[in-house]
Amino acid sequence: MTTQTTLQTEDRVLPWQWLSQQIDAAAYCPAADPSALAERVDDGDESYYVLKNPATGDYLKLDEADYDLWQLMDGTRAVKELVVAHFVKRKTFAYGRIAALVQELKENRFLVDKPVGLYRQAAQQLEEKDWTHRWQELARVFIERTFPVKGIDSYVTAIYRWGGWLFYNPIVLALMWIVALTGLIPFILQLRQPEQFPIVGVLGGGYLEGIVLLLLANTIIIFIHELAHALTTKRYGRDVPSGGAMIYYGLPAFYVNTMDIWLEPKKHRIAVSWAGPFSGIVLGGLFSALAWLDPGSLASQFLFKMAFLGYIGCLVNLNPLLELDGYFILVDALGVPMLRQRAFHFIKRELPAKLKAILSNPDSAEGKAATEQEAAFTREELLFTVFGLLAAIYTVYVIWFALSLLHSRVVAFLLDLWTDSGWLGRAAVVALGLAIFTPIALAVGVTLWKGALGAFRWLSKRNFFAQERNIALLSLLGLATSMGLPLLFQQWRAPVLVIWTILLAIAAVWSLLLTTRQYAGSDIQAMFRALLASAGLLTLGAVLMALKHPAQALVFTHLAVFPLPIVGIANALNDDLRRNTRLEKALLLLLPLPGFIGGVLLARWAETLLEAFLAAGATFSFFVFLAFIPSLLAAYVHTRFITPWALLTLGATLLGLFNALALFAPSETLPWILLATLSFWAVGSFVYLSAGWRLSFSTPSWERGFTLSAEQRLRHAFARFFEALFEGFRLAFGDRRAQSVDDDLDIIAVTADWDVELDRGRVRDELNLKEMTVLEQAERYREVLSRAIDLMDNWAGRKFITRAAQAAYDGLPWPEREVLGRYVLTGTTWGGAIAHQFASAHGEQFRALRSVPLFAGFSQEMLDQLLAVARRSDVAAGTIFVKEGQPYSDFALVMGGEVEVWKIDASSGCSVMVGELKRGATFGSQVFLPDAENEAQATYRAAVPTDVLLIDRVSALKLAEQGLSLNREATAASRLSQMLAEMPLFAELSPHQIEALIRRMGRQSVSKGQIIVRQGQPRQYFYIIQSGEVGVLAKTARSEPRSDSEVAFHDGAPNYKPVYAGDKGSEKLVAQLGKGEHFGETSLFSNQPYSATCVALSPVELLTLDEFTFDRLIATSHQMTHYVEQVSSGRLKDMRRKLG
Repeated sequence: MTTQTTLQTEDRVLPWQWLSQQIDAAAYCPAADPSALAERVDDGDESYYVLKNPATGDYLKLDEADYDLWQLMDGTRAVKELVVAHFVKRKTFAYGRIAALVQELKENRFLVDKPVGLYRQAAQQLEEKDWTHRWQELARVFIERTFPVKGIDSYVTAIYRWGGWLFYNPIVLALMWIVALTGLIPFILQLRQPEQFPIVGVLGGGYLEGIVLLLLANTIIIFIHELAHALTTKRYGRDVPSGGAMIYYGLPAFYVNTMDIWLEPKKHRIAVSWAGPFSGIVLGGLFSALAWLDPGSLASQFLFKMAFLGYIGCLVNLNPLLELDGYFILVDALGVPMLRQRAFHFIKRELPAKLKAILSNPDSAEGKAATEQEAAFTREELLFTVFGLLAAIYTVYVIWFALSLLHSRVVAFLLDLWTDSGWLGRAAVVALGLAIFTPIALAVGVTLWKGALGAFRWLSKRNFFAQERNIALLSLLGLATSMGLPLLFQQWRAPVLVIWTILLAIAAVWSLLLTTRQYAGSDIQAMFRALLASAGLLTLGAVLMALKHPAQALVFTHLAVFPLPIVGIANALNDDLRRNTRLEKALLLLLPLPGFIGGVLLARWAETLLEAFLAAGATFSFFVFLAFIPSLLAAYVHTRFITPWALLTLGATLLGLFNALALFAPSETLPWILLATLSFWAVGSFVYLSAGWRLSFSTPSWERGFTLSAEQRLRHAFARFFEALFEGFRLAFGDRRAQSVDDDLDIIAVTADWDVELDRGRVRDELNLKEMTVLEQAERYREVLSRAIDLMDNWAGRKFITRAAQAAYDGLPWPEREVLGRYVLTGTTWGGAIAHQFASAHGEQFRALRSVPLFAGFSQEMLDQLLAVARRSDVAAGTIFVKEGQPYSDFALVMGGEVEVWKIDASSGCSVMVGELKRGATFGSQVFLPDAENEAQATYRAAVPTDVLLIDRVSALKLAEQGLSLNREATAASRLSQMLAEMPLFAELSPHQIEALIRRMGRQSVSKGQIIVRQGQPRQYFYIIQSGEVGVLAKTARSEPRSDSEVAFHDGAPNYKPVYAGDKGSEKLVAQLGKGEHFGETSLFSNQPYSATCVALSPVELLTLDEFTFDRLIATSHQMTHYVEQVSSGRLKDMRRKLG
């Protein structure tokens, strides 16, 4: 029993060994799926193979070389062995090509190992969590939903055998062409007689019968169209494994799977694509002729509709700008697969660079040469440009045409059908409306929402919303859209006006509700509660207006004015009226008087007591509101809230105008005035809400240091914190509010004898620190801050205070943040969370710095010094930290998010992404080395919102002057990283990847004359010369090397001819390698022994990479693969040439 168990263990592959093989792309042994079939296709001058997997229905095109490799994939040969086999037969290294082929075969399920698709599954799960996913799925049900039926090949074969083959007889084909062409004559004549041959309706009937016949005709035409595709596929002996019914843009349709025709040459593929449209024109000619025989019958109406759909369907299907039959005919004829996708990708990604190259450097001769080379269009690029532009223009035209047709014909048709038909016809109208408008509404709605979010993010990155004039322009655009939308619907203007007015009212209520919650806990919340009540009453009035109850609607529109004075009164109660101008004071005293007089007069003219109360109360309330408005607007001038307050004021003014006209001169303009009122309220309330969201506080920059005492640091921290907090409040809520808070603080400071004076955000600290402890000092600061926060909180609310305090706190240097958080903020209700967050962040950043290899060996005191000058920064997606070739300004440690690394490709001149930095990665370590090359070897860009810890170069050099410097190992690693980055082999790697590579490298010192590797010796390492010179020797005749590793040199001259002592033959020096060069890559790459002997010509320092690490690098870097292929092939050719 024990022996048997032991044998089983020895034969079993251990889990970590299997995992290592799966990770190592070079050691992976691909095994072809035995169920896959391969067929050779001779397509004119081109011959290739097509793989087919019957179980999955996948197909893949291979050339001769790829097919040879496919035959070798039996599960026993590793990728490296396939590379050797390819080299033996094709005389070229092609590791990258073979690795890509294996990956493509695996992704398309032609290997025994099937793809897992973890990233695709994760992306799908994330997409399903998006609220728009359900709406998109609902839209797909209407746009394209299939009901597949498998195993239809036997039925298609039976149809073909029992008569379908006749359609491919040359005589029958000629007759069908005659029918198709001659049938155009009666068809054109019928089109000229719409009264006798209507397209939609029927002669002597209504729309309902015509729609039923049209849908039936369309279903039959599509069925025959797809059957023609299937029979033509069967004509060439290929399978039609599946088909079925589908819903296509709300209408019934059919489809068949003809992918098996890919095993045929392109002329057969074109024939299959042409068969569908051809069947349409044949049916069109046949049915138009039959319809002409008996023009007055219902059958002729049905036949004409089938003829119309047959001819029109042929034209639509043959349009190559749509992904229909004509497009696939064009693709096969040109031999350019995925033409549409590749053309759009070229126009979006590559065409701008081409055009830029054409327009740049027009003067100099070198510039002209470079421009001509960069701007030259290949045949394929010209095709992509022409097709892509035409397809884009045609797509825009189709959308415009569809909207025009929908507006001018479809809506009118549905209205006529609704009017002329009974309940059955109206049910048909509802069904058609749902089928037409539901997918359009869902698709357009989701697209507009995502487009709006994308536009918002794009504008936010460019600080578009930071300027108030841009907000004002967007507000005007919103007003124009909201008030002008009903004008676009001429026939349905009245119902659209009513529905749109109610939607705007609901939007205003929703925005004001969120704004009221945003300012919870503040005194000004009463202002927004009053506005919310007014908007709610106005919404009820709009609903009653829509229900044709104008008298009841006017009751609520008048009541909507009553809460407005509360807005002004709440503002005045928290304002210092002494700061009002004379004009503001005069309006405040005088405007209520005409409101009172006007209210009394209106009350006397009213017919009922309710009308008198509403008229008088609304008039007086409106004038009281106007009296307080100038001071309110003056308080918010030069802030982000001035635009929404102006919009809300104009909306309230229009509300007063609406009520006045409704009483004295009711007319048809009242609904439009109500629309304008709600437009101002909806846009204004949303802008106010977004202004609160958009409030941002600049983080101040203070001089950093770490040599002060705790008391002095606390004094500096308190002064800087309060200054930043007060400035944030002033910028958000205006100078008048800030001055009021400042005056109140002055009074409190004198009364409480604080010895801390606050003047317009500046702190004059007169505390005697020698006579008090740091705890007593902190208690005094806490008292001052608490009173200041309470005063600001009355206007701003707790959410604002928390955000402003966080920004002010984040701007402090680390030592000041630490002492302020420990002694002051911890004891407050609003600052405790900030202090706790800092303590957590401090520990997190301390641990992050300690884990950086650059700072290995640093003491806790040294790391604290680094943190004292470090700053934490949240950068937006798209932010560039440093560009390639520019000097580093900061050392950066990624704390969260993702940073992309881009390098300029020498061959194309375009930037390519070579890596991604995640949490814990660093770049810019050169800032700590005073005499090091400081140019960035790559461009670093934030891919997503990213959290980084930064240390600027000035602070780093100051730390070095004070004795904090990197250890010798870190300095050497930095210089070694720079040397490797300059090597062509590692040009594609990011500095972070190079640092990781250095940690995997071995070190080897070799004395002069010592042999490093022998020709024929089993491969083991890839070598990089860090210093010294290495000679490469190749045997000119068979010899027996000595057992020792020393080489005897003749004359000791640099250009000697080294030979083995005692050898029967000699070795010729074929190359000399120096610093930054490498050897051994050919043997590791080709899985062969070393092809030459390498000997040290001087004392040499080498870097070594083992075979596993080298294979991983080659497998993950296309540029390294290409470079090694070129170098290996070139060196072998050069060696053969030198050896004769």
